[in-house]
Amino acid sequence: MARKRRKPAPLSKDEHVALRGSSPFRMLADETFEAVIADAEIVEAPAGTVLYDRGEDVGALHWIARGGVLVLRVRDRDERTALELVEHVRLVGEVEALLGRPAAARAEAIGDVRLVGFPVTGLARLFAEDVDFAMALLGSAASHIPARIYRIVAINHLTDVERVARWLCERAGKPAGSTEFVLPFEKRAVAESLLMAPESFSRALSRLNAVGVRVDRNKLRIADLGRLAVIAGIADESESP
Repeated sequence: MARKRRKPAPLSKDEHVALRGSSPFRMLADETFEAVIADAEIVEAPAGTVLYDRGEDVGALHWIARGGVLVLRVRDRDERTALELVEHVRLVGEVEALLGRPAAARAEAIGDVRLVGFPVTGLARLFAEDVDFAMALLGSAASHIPARIYRIVAINHLTDVERVARWLCERAGKPAGSTEFVLPFEKRAVAESLLMAPESFSRALSRLNAVGVRVDRNKLRIADLGRLAVIAGIADESESP
């Protein structure tokens, strides 16, 4: 007998606050925001779940409460091109939701995800009633396509070590000093988002040991972000302390 899937828990207080403060929902009046989330559907899916595929109707705009979503093009089983790794407290599918068009790429769960889905039909009414909200969402959607193209072009000009170094610097969120953090996703998913094979990602991390990058299971420690930024090509040698 198949096990019955547990119904997702309702929106928590912390999720409510995070969603309220995220773009473009922060632009809504309180009454409108509460009406919007009243129609929302909570979706939970395990790692690897295809949320929607290219050519399919997205049906809803999704806000990521937990986990991440890899947006990618799949031409066959062996040819996958990652376009973007969308992390928590961000939106996925706004282009399709805004334009009412089928998905241009696949959206796949990275890790166990929890999503807040806003049906496209309800959003259409909101767009007509709240121009500021519609313009904010349009701006977000319009920025995604050129940003994806620029990212792929830029990554392809970097070596494996430079790609990983740049990703680590971006994760650190500060230009210098030391830091440590837990890998947000499996190494395989991070590698794919950087257009790398998992083994290439691991080799690049090993080569970065020379500048103080240490890996302990899923925890990363960086001793000198300044030196790492030089390797990543986002700082000059003279800027490194």
